Amino acid sequence: MALAATAIVLPATAAGADGSWQLSWQAAPECPRAAEIEARVTALLGGSPGGPQLRVRAAVERTGDEWRLHLLARRGGASQRRVLRHRDCATLGEATALLVALAVDPVGTKIDPRLMALLRAPAGPTAAPPPTPTPVPPASREPEPGSASR
Repeated sequence: MALAATAIVLPATAAGADGSWQLSWQAAPECPRAAEIEARVTALLGGSPGGPQLRVRAAVERTGDEWRLHLLARRGGASQRRVLRHRDCATLGEATALLVALAVDPVGTKIDPRLMALLRAPAGPTAAPPPTPTPVPPASREPEPGSASR
């Protein structure tokens, strides 16, 4: 009888020094650690003050050849869910840090345009745009038999 080894990934937590945010991060060993996400959030905020406490739960899973981030953010009675997909788990870690920083301080966060593009991308698979038609030059007309040009 063979036993299969199953890796159990327990969530790790990170929090802002000022208590404005708390993150529960669950990801595979090859993904960034909670401490790395915390350091990145702190860098993005640049020490800016936060508002009421934000609680974020993030879980990253491998699905085929991509990673999927499930994120749940709560502040007071409000909550928001997001699902992001990318081929690189480190990029999803960076996106998590940016989302947390933006939720804590949308005005003072130092935004990386490359990551903002990732956040604007549709969550599901996208269809390729329809091909642009190639103009076809008008066919040259052969003179009809019996109509000689004079």
